[in-house]
Amino acid sequence: PFCDKAKYELRNEDFEVKNISDNPDYLTELMTKNPIARTMPQVFKGDQLVGGYDALMALRGVTTGDLSL
Repeated sequence: PFCDKAKYELRNEDFEVKNISDNPDYLTELMTKNPIARTMPQVFKGDQLVGGYDALMALRGVTTGDLSL
């Protein structure tokens, strides 16, 4: 679901989806760029790692979780 949420969030942006289920070479590429990646999505801007869905939303200034105490 977070991959779909990230794609929706970026729907008005020019971006490329690389699905590791579709092409195993994408997993190799991902592990080269971010060897500690354990969850998806992994969002990059160019070659710069943004992070996962929460990091994408934080970069965009959106809170994804309940921050109440």
